[in-house]
Amino acid sequence: MLLLFSILKLSVKVNRDANKTQITSGNILICSELVSLPEKLWYVWVSTCDVVFRKYNLPCNNQHRYGLNLQINRKISHASILLLLAGDIATNPGPYKHTNRENQFVKCLALNARSLMSLHKTNIGNNLTYTNIERFQNLVYSEDPDIVCVNETWLNEDIKNSEILHSGYDIFRNDCGSCGGGVLLAIKISSFKSVQEIQHGHDLEISTSNASLLICSCYHPPNSDHTWLDKFNNFMSDVCSQHSNIVLAGDFNMPRISWDSPEKTSGSNEHTFVELLHDHFLEQLNTAPTRGNNTLDLVLTNIPNKVKICEILSPTQAELFTDHNIIVFEFSMCYNQLPKIRRTVYNYRQGDFAGLRNSLECLNLDSLVTTDDNINHDWQQWKKAFLEAVSQHIPSVRVKGRNYVPWMNSTILHNIKKKNSLRLRIKKSPTPTEYLLEKFKTLRSSIKSMLRNSHSKYFDSICSSRGLNPKRFWSLFKFNKTRNIPQKLSVKVTETKRTSTGNPADIAALFNNYFTSIFTTDPNIENYSPDALPYQSNNTIIENITLSEADVFSVLHNLDINKAQGPDGIPARLLKETARQIAPSLTVLFNKSLNTGVLPRDWKLANVVPVHKKDNKEHVENYRPISLLSLISKALERCVFNKIKDHVFEQINNGQHGFVPRKSCVTQLIEVFEYIGRELDLGKQVDVTYLDMSKAFDRVSHMQLLKRLRDFGFGGNILNWFRSYLKDRRQQTTVLGATSSALPVTSGVPQGSILGPLLFLLYQNNLPNSINRSKIATFADDTKIYKVINAKADASAMENDLANFQTSSANANLLLNTDK
Repeated sequence: MLLLFSILKLSVKVNRDANKTQITSGNILICSELVSLPEKLWYVWVSTCDVVFRKYNLPCNNQHRYGLNLQINRKISHASILLLLAGDIATNPGPYKHTNRENQFVKCLALNARSLMSLHKTNIGNNLTYTNIERFQNLVYSEDPDIVCVNETWLNEDIKNSEILHSGYDIFRNDCGSCGGGVLLAIKISSFKSVQEIQHGHDLEISTSNASLLICSCYHPPNSDHTWLDKFNNFMSDVCSQHSNIVLAGDFNMPRISWDSPEKTSGSNEHTFVELLHDHFLEQLNTAPTRGNNTLDLVLTNIPNKVKICEILSPTQAELFTDHNIIVFEFSMCYNQLPKIRRTVYNYRQGDFAGLRNSLECLNLDSLVTTDDNINHDWQQWKKAFLEAVSQHIPSVRVKGRNYVPWMNSTILHNIKKKNSLRLRIKKSPTPTEYLLEKFKTLRSSIKSMLRNSHSKYFDSICSSRGLNPKRFWSLFKFNKTRNIPQKLSVKVTETKRTSTGNPADIAALFNNYFTSIFTTDPNIENYSPDALPYQSNNTIIENITLSEADVFSVLHNLDINKAQGPDGIPARLLKETARQIAPSLTVLFNKSLNTGVLPRDWKLANVVPVHKKDNKEHVENYRPISLLSLISKALERCVFNKIKDHVFEQINNGQHGFVPRKSCVTQLIEVFEYIGRELDLGKQVDVTYLDMSKAFDRVSHMQLLKRLRDFGFGGNILNWFRSYLKDRRQQTTVLGATSSALPVTSGVPQGSILGPLLFLLYQNNLPNSINRSKIATFADDTKIYKVINAKADASAMENDLANFQTSSANANLLLNTDK
């Protein structure tokens, strides 16, 4: 220690004699040549100074850092310290790692919301009442930050993440459950490949290409005692030993700290807080007032050379209902920015639909359907001719991603792009003109106003059409389920081991392998001939179906243009716009398929999109598949459905309420509740058992389904067509811009199809026959078995019915879900 002290005194003396400038974190001077050391070596220098001063009771002001062992962290030897303190030593930067990655600026917002769910009266617009959450959404979508740190959210568990931000962000929360408090972090999904929650909701580790960053949203309640500071100190001690890059933002409610002149700070808690920051090598970057004349909202970091305060927004500028200013800051990180997913779409606004219709009429598409049995060739020829005509009249464009929310129209996006360009010009200019600054402020305000108006119009249209189009109303609540797919996922290999990947192609393969793993395989399905089975007596027989041109035109004309296209790339809008021109040729093609009992191979391929169900988003098992099929194949299915629905529905069990006309989950509830209520009024006991089948729609045996079709009176060409419809189906998963290879679908009814629900109903139609002494009500695969219990014998009878139902279900390859 004496040697260290001697070298230290000599070094300090040399520096003071050579240069009288103040020692700062930017460049610490340790020799006569004024060698500038990087940040970590500066920590070593200042920490050693402080240790020596404390050891010998020398004067030590508040600017010295201490905690030598924390910052050295066993990475620098004592010999290295001696050399550094000796002066005249330049540090070796180490091997240069060549990379094409450059530092990217990460934009952040830090704000005190003073309750996101609060209601406020304004004089703007016709509707005088606004919620703070609406204004918060407009602020986020217009500013487009990568990270949002919010405190005083005042949220509780009743508020879902999808109510806070509809899409585009992963949200991590630590709610207080009452008025006051609560913190939130929102991370833009497209910005970072890996985000890991370290504590409960208020600090996250963001992985980058060569390091990691800990980002924290903090809130220190006013008038808190010393306990909060102790917890904060313990927390910082833990994270500082594990993370080299730390950024904290939040409302610390320390108004008596003078950040410009720390010696003017008053209050014991405030002095302790400042010392804690020094202990953990944190610098406070924001010196501007954020509430009145007080600087309450702070940005703390141990990498001050990489973090910059960009601007302070007043509540009026942000159009947020709060009494705190909003801090806009950014930091630079070297990370792999995720590539923008580009897709090709048709530009209908510039399209010439009249010219397209004329071209299709001149093509004579009917002639492309030949008289031989090769329907796959006919379909390929038809598709090629149709798409070539489309390409001549409807231009296509490449677009990046999708809008965060459905009310974010092209005009708003264009103005946001202009605003970002202006921001960049201002940032690059050392002295931006007043005109440029004013233009930027005006554009920012205009964007928020457009967002507010577009938001109101969208929700007004949703509410006004909810009776006519309830699906559109409920789709808003499911808007973000297919959008917030993480950039890294894993699948269970064993009970204790998981395999993970961050490559989009591998993620798509993981999903597809998992989704197809639940299928079962029928033995000898290739040689199975259901047409040889006898018909059931008293059944109407259907062996052939013939479609008219009017049948096909009606289905095409009534297509929902908002339906997603399938693997063939033909959208509903084009089919609907050209329905009259293509209906004759498609009628010929459809009838050929029905008469030959063969479905084109392309029509049996499904594009699968994963949708998150529950729990950890990085686990493949927590997703379910949504299949997108060729819309032309679905048009054929609709035509067949219209021909056979009455024949099937008249044979469906009366206790089935799912997918049946004039029945629903409500009619099932009314029927069961009416029975239970009547029996309870008589003073009787009613036992009810709720049953659910595991992956029921995916486990349907194709062989048994063909038998059921035979039992329902189908034979001849139409039964062969159903056999082709089920056989050799394939699916591929598309996610994060990548598509997996296609895998076989060996069981189940086609998901996302028109005929699938109908086929499932007739497949499990006989299951209620196993119930002898109880009552049964079903909605698709959800089943209730209930019975009045007057004696022990009644309970035994109900147990026997349950056992019989389980056996019958197992024989049909349908397994009861015992986990529910």
